[in-house]
Amino acid sequence: MESHADSGTGPQAAAGWRIIVMILAAAPVILLAISGISSVLPKMEAALARGPEGALLVKMLVGVVPAAMVAGAPLSGFLIDRIGLKKVMFADYLVFTVAGFAGMFVDNLYIMIGLRFVLGLAAAGVGVTGIILINGWMPPEKRAFWLGTSISAAMICAIIVNPISGMLGEINWRYVFFIYLFGAPFALITATFPDDRPVSTTSADQPGGPAGDPILRWFPLWLGFLAF
Repeated sequence: MESHADSGTGPQAAAGWRIIVMILAAAPVILLAISGISSVLPKMEAALARGPEGALLVKMLVGVVPAAMVAGAPLSGFLIDRIGLKKVMFADYLVFTVAGFAGMFVDNLYIMIGLRFVLGLAAAGVGVTGIILINGWMPPEKRAFWLGTSISAAMICAIIVNPISGMLGEINWRYVFFIYLFGAPFALITATFPDDRPVSTTSADQPGGPAGDPILRWFPLWLGFLAF
């Protein structure tokens, strides 16, 4: 079966340059979610920590994000199957931007931890949409290239954003939350994304045996233990 991506028609063609932009943005969003505020944690501790538990709560501002991603990734996949990629992608970028930037105005560490948890949920969803765009909207011979390019974009983002967040933190630790406005333009781009579902794939494109095979028959379970 010829896919939309292979034939140059359908949602991949309609997305045009936007699909490339969204692929390149996905991995940097995850990086920003986890390490975006790391440079100002000592200043946040000095300003917000109250009592013996304050220092631990400040450290949790980073630790809670990957914990949230554990739940956010499958949740986004579940929602994409039911309401479509465009809606989930838009919601994830919007929530990432709002939850991230809201930290600039919060003094309560418990509220800030809650915002960071929501940020992690959204960032994981963005990562899932990036993988779906590569595997579902790109022809098979180009998928490895774009997966590698996405990771490279995250590394370039780290080189650029980490010094910027440090300079902002030197002025005022709250200013570091401006970096989460990074998600705003991508939320606007997703609003103009095509509504069509991603490409259909043949059984040869599947990661396991024939399409419809139960996952436990082909999935390498040892990878789960390795990830843990």
